[in-house]
Amino acid sequence: MAIMRCTNISKSYGINEVITNINFIVEAHDRIGIVGNNGCGKSTLLNVIAGKLDHDSGDIMIASGLSIGYLEQNTVISSENTLWEEMINEYGDIMELEKQLRSIETRISELGSRGEVDNELFDQYEKVRIEYENKNGYAYESTVRKTLDGLGFTKDDYDRAISKFSGGQKNKINLAKILQKKPDLLLLDEPTNYLDIPSCEWLEDYLKSYDRSVIAVSHDRYFLNGFVNKIFEIHDCTLDAYNGDYDNFIKMKEEKRKQLEKDYIIQQREIDRLMNIIEVQKQRNTEKSVKIASSKEKMLERIKVIEKPKRQAKMRLDFKLQSESSNIVIKTDNVIQDFDGKKIFGNINISIKKGEKVALIGPNGSGKTTLLKILAGILQPSAGEVIYGRRMALNYLSQERTDLNFENTLMDEIWSVDTSLKQGEIRNLLSYFLFVGDDVFKKVSTLSGGELIRLSFAKLVISKANLLLLDEPTNHLDIPSKEIIEDATSRYKGTVLFVSHDRYFINKLADRVLELEDGKITEYLGNYSYYVDKKRRLNNMESGDTSPHVMGKTERANIFKRERDEINERKAARQKLKDLENLIEAAEDEIKTLEGKMADPSLYQDDYLARETVLRYNQLKTDLDEYYKQWEELMEP
Repeated sequence: MAIMRCTNISKSYGINEVITNINFIVEAHDRIGIVGNNGCGKSTLLNVIAGKLDHDSGDIMIASGLSIGYLEQNTVISSENTLWEEMINEYGDIMELEKQLRSIETRISELGSRGEVDNELFDQYEKVRIEYENKNGYAYESTVRKTLDGLGFTKDDYDRAISKFSGGQKNKINLAKILQKKPDLLLLDEPTNYLDIPSCEWLEDYLKSYDRSVIAVSHDRYFLNGFVNKIFEIHDCTLDAYNGDYDNFIKMKEEKRKQLEKDYIIQQREIDRLMNIIEVQKQRNTEKSVKIASSKEKMLERIKVIEKPKRQAKMRLDFKLQSESSNIVIKTDNVIQDFDGKKIFGNINISIKKGEKVALIGPNGSGKTTLLKILAGILQPSAGEVIYGRRMALNYLSQERTDLNFENTLMDEIWSVDTSLKQGEIRNLLSYFLFVGDDVFKKVSTLSGGELIRLSFAKLVISKANLLLLDEPTNHLDIPSKEIIEDATSRYKGTVLFVSHDRYFINKLADRVLELEDGKITEYLGNYSYYVDKKRRLNNMESGDTSPHVMGKTERANIFKRERDEINERKAARQKLKDLENLIEAAEDEIKTLEGKMADPSLYQDDYLARETVLRYNQLKTDLDEYYKQWEELMEP
């Protein structure tokens, strides 16, 4: 059953069109994810649906009595209430019924003490009790506790004033307030922006079992895979709808693009055929040929021309390392960190090997950024030691963007890392990170949060470091920008240790996961999916859910062997990718050298040498095509 129907909705700001003639239907129990580049109109559409923004044209039909809850981005909550008071105040109608029940109970008790009975009072009590029960009055405090607990608030937070919470925590409070209202249509604008991984997982589970409709704008691909059944993509002021989760959307979108390419080629051939007929018939200049030409021109006019599909050009990003590090790149020896007498973590012992990509995860406040800063040498540990491997060259990407000079232009900022780069090389580098044209002359201070991250990453590319420490590298990025950072990180030949809440990013890149929780590190020998599965199995074993099955020594050995085999396979794939990139680089260098020789007329004075040079050149071109083909296959997700 449809609860909302939007027909030909358009919205513009002055001369800038944002959405134009978009159409869609929201069914009961739909779970819809809205995706698109930053600035494409996702939040505008949510504001229009929520009635907070007027649309220029079109119709929105809403089911009678439909309640809508809307979590906007960065909504400031201002209140002197405590967290508990703020949450409980959402249940004013239930608390009023509760007061009525207590009042009636008192009166009934007073009458009973005198041996009197008032049947009308009993009837009134029963009427209020049923209404209270229908509104889930007996469970509302439990609902509040579960919601706050799921979003990472502790009991100690209940009595804190709202004004004492951080901006991110206030956003979570807004989310909690909206969720507990259980509206018929829940609108969420980037709900996972300020959530750590446990809170994201809780929210996904909550939305999976939500018995009403949800529309969520999100750049969190793991989240979109977790619960949505439709994807709306906004691009070029239009909206395309796809059934399924995010991964299915990517697959269907690529199939659609390929079909459009075929249709475009077929149509272009038909247009060329008609134009050739028209030209030939006009040249004949007979009465019959003129009629034929006129007929074909009318056919040509009736063709609805397919615009040539845009195809993202693939660019090979080349990280140059200053040197190869030793096998052990960095490790810690019983590192402890205290703040104001409170232990953040203790006896941390980790070891990162050359070429590994390791994710450091954990709840907000567990000390991940602190540990990363200790490893980067920015903070000194309270006790213990950080040991660096030989020939280690480190670069650190902070959340605070402390690596940037905000008075520089983008061009100058890149030059500050490597003055030998030519302007064309800098333009090519910046274009890879979506800075094109005159963008290179912008001041760093004018960039958005996502653009700052992309610029910082561009600087990492040319730093020649063989160890990267990355703190939330995909924060505030839209999906295309995240994919660029993923691509750049996956091609990087050095070692990476990164902190992230982006589960899709972790899943794609991590060979190993280190979880920092309750002041200690637990290691998981795989990506995020492996971490989730292994943790679930461990929890089941602790809770006894695996009984009566008891894992024997042989079974444990087999599981461990499979895990090691998977790790070795991933390492072998990484090594093959590295070898291919070396072959590509060598082939391209030799081709360039041969091209120089073939441009020299003196080469052709020696027939044998000229023939051998051309044969070698042609063979290298063939080999290079094959190397690229294999490289692209390995780079496929």
